[in-house]
Amino acid sequence: MDWKSLKYKAVVFMLMFFIGTSQEIYAQSQSNEAKLANHYFNKGEFDKAEVYYGKLYKQNKSKPFFEKYFDCLIFQQKFEEAEKLVNKQIKKDPFDITYKFKLAEVYEKTERLNLANIIYQDLILELTPIQNRIQTLGKIFVAKGNYDFALQTYLKGKKLIRNGYQFNLELAEIYSMKSLPREMIVEYLNLIDYSYSYVRTVQSYLSRSIDFEEDFENVKILKEELLIRIQKDPSSKYYSEMLIWLYLQKEEFSGAVIHAKALDRRAGFKGRKVYEIGNICMTNKSYSNARKAFKYVIEFGYKSPYYTMAVQKNLEVSFLEVTQKGSFSDSELNQVSLDFESALNDLGKSNETLKIIEQLVRIYAFHTNEPKKAEELILEAFSLQMSALEKANLKVLLGDIYIVDNKIWDASLLYMQVAKEFSEEPIGHEAKFKNAKVFYYDGEFDYAKAQLDVLKASTSKLIANDAM
Repeated sequence: MDWKSLKYKAVVFMLMFFIGTSQEIYAQSQSNEAKLANHYFNKGEFDKAEVYYGKLYKQNKSKPFFEKYFDCLIFQQKFEEAEKLVNKQIKKDPFDITYKFKLAEVYEKTERLNLANIIYQDLILELTPIQNRIQTLGKIFVAKGNYDFALQTYLKGKKLIRNGYQFNLELAEIYSMKSLPREMIVEYLNLIDYSYSYVRTVQSYLSRSIDFEEDFENVKILKEELLIRIQKDPSSKYYSEMLIWLYLQKEEFSGAVIHAKALDRRAGFKGRKVYEIGNICMTNKSYSNARKAFKYVIEFGYKSPYYTMAVQKNLEVSFLEVTQKGSFSDSELNQVSLDFESALNDLGKSNETLKIIEQLVRIYAFHTNEPKKAEELILEAFSLQMSALEKANLKVLLGDIYIVDNKIWDASLLYMQVAKEFSEEPIGHEAKFKNAKVFYYDGEFDYAKAQLDVLKASTSKLIANDAM
């Protein structure tokens, strides 16, 4: 390699080194100036921040530096300079609408509202049938509190995009802001017309927008709009479901059951919807309406896949109606047990009627003082086909019966079997807890304490809390 070649490479190396070093120094300088600018801006010293942001913006024309520079001018009421700055930026980037909003801001602050409104109207007029652009413009108007222009934006969007999403959520929000409840409700319901998959979404939004206990007028409007749509299209099940949902929100369970029955007949659900409403009524202790719902399903007979479950739930309602009263007679309770026995005779003992068997066992053991009958029935149930978990539940229940019948060590044996087989499951934790109580009440305090200490670290919070 000759001397000239070496000299040339050395010169190139030095040049690249100085260029790299210069860029690094320049970048570091910019970083320091940006930190100073942010420091002064955050302290409210906008005159000092302006100097740095102005320099930074001129050096690289980045949008964040522009916005900070613009804000410094606005905060100092240098509106003429701000106007010139933003007009230059609009010429460079005419398609970024945020700069036009900046110009409108200058007009608003200098009491030239007509010019600001012209900008807003032009932005709406220039809209094309592109959903995300319409939403972007609408969101900016909403963020600025310009609900009228936001409304115009989405209504124009509706005309531009006739087939597809019609900005129902956005319009509903604006109508809510403008205190126009009927229009808000109509838009939420229109969303269901667009896609039935939005039923739960609409229910969620309505729950946030309406106080079903206090907003009587809004509840009335919602009911009216739903009834109009049901009458217009009786074959549509979704508005009927919405009406049932409305009755449930108001805790008017009678109305919910009536309309659930009507929907069930029209849609041919064979009792499914009414059965669901019956469960909700029962959970809310509206036993008379729960009974009406379950009896409706029972009337279908075996052709309904919900028949056996409805019988079991109806029996449970009868039991709850009696036992949750302030006082009840033995004859009332005996009648309930007779109803359970009659149902088992009709339906037979099988895995499908296991819940009925379990409930009758509890009645015998804990309410009518017939532990022997309870033992006989549950031992008979063990011969039925069932899952390991179902069998474990029966073992725990049998253990509870043995406790009542003073067979505490038989009970302990069953609890230990379940605790061992389902050591990581809630039923196993429950069995271990019950076994610990057996030892505690028998005076085996050390063993009981050891078991309870284990349960405190249990993954079943409910059992662990009881153990404490």
